[in-house]
Amino acid sequence: MTTHIQPNDLALWLRELSVMLRAGETPLAALRAMHGAPAQPVSVRRLAGAAAAAVEHGRPLADGLQDAFATAAPCPAHQLLRASLSSGLPPADALRLAAALVADSPRTAPDPWVNRTRIIVTTGLALVVVAWLVFYLLPVLVLGVQDSTMPLELPLPAVSVLLFGMAGMARSVQPAVVPAVIGLLLAAVFLSRRHGCDQHAAWRNAVMLRIPIVQRAVTQAAAARLFRALGALLAHRVAPAQALQTARLAMGLRALTEAMEPAQQALDRGSPFSIALPESGLFPESVCRIVAEAELGGGLPDVLCRLADTYEGDAQATRLQLQSLAVYSVAVGLALLIALLVIGAFAPMIQLLSWMGG
Repeated sequence: MTTHIQPNDLALWLRELSVMLRAGETPLAALRAMHGAPAQPVSVRRLAGAAAAAVEHGRPLADGLQDAFATAAPCPAHQLLRASLSSGLPPADALRLAAALVADSPRTAPDPWVNRTRIIVTTGLALVVVAWLVFYLLPVLVLGVQDSTMPLELPLPAVSVLLFGMAGMARSVQPAVVPAVIGLLLAAVFLSRRHGCDQHAAWRNAVMLRIPIVQRAVTQAAAARLFRALGALLAHRVAPAQALQTARLAMGLRALTEAMEPAQQALDRGSPFSIALPESGLFPESVCRIVAEAELGGGLPDVLCRLADTYEGDAQATRLQLQSLAVYSVAVGLALLIALLVIGAFAPMIQLLSWMGG
């Protein structure tokens, strides 16, 4: 049976497990306590029980956790957990590091700007659906008005005018096309809330990387996660090659992860970060120079964390720009829709006055 666990729950569970191990609890006792805690989610208790059974049979804690998560649904957070547990750190330190990486991993919790943008877009689409129902479907079903050449015709489907750009085309479009297009848009908004689907995530990432402002936001966020994970791993004395191998999983975008492969190969050959990082081609020369100077000075983990903070601030600013653009676009679209509806509402009165004066 496949277990589905949210990355937020996983990060909290790993943090609590690390605290219990640091307090002197044995791995088996800590896992049993997690398994029997009614406040824990069912998925967490199920995985804790599987790991406890493996530890009870003599398996090390790291192997028991990896065996337990082998039954879980694929998730980038699980890859981070496995990489942290295989880093050679003590179990408590490995779990604390894994909790930090999982908490900072993509799709752990949607950013507030994402939720606000979804609300704005969904509200606009809902208004479009209501307008189509009122100004097209209701007259057709209730009044039987279908011929747009009647003297007192009801307004043309304003949604069709908005979607296809001209009233003449709207007259020739089948009515089923409009709800089909709206349904596809609503389905896209709904699918964007799904987590853990590799095919959908790959398609979504490919689309995002082709939109300039979105590409800048996601690239900056991925770089922030990479540098933060690298700083944490190097601070725990993890080897540079293994640290980059683990930190690449925190980026969350397959295209960017693959772009770091030349840097990974350079580190595997024994090259320092100052030589390996420019191999990826993802970072400007100024960032590579800062990393090189920090590596020579011996404070590379702290510098990487500060770079992560800088990238995170830039990503937040880009997200605010993207949200403002979405708000303005929806506002302009709704203004055009309202204008079309008002024109359509007054069209019968104008026709009536023209007929009476004619």
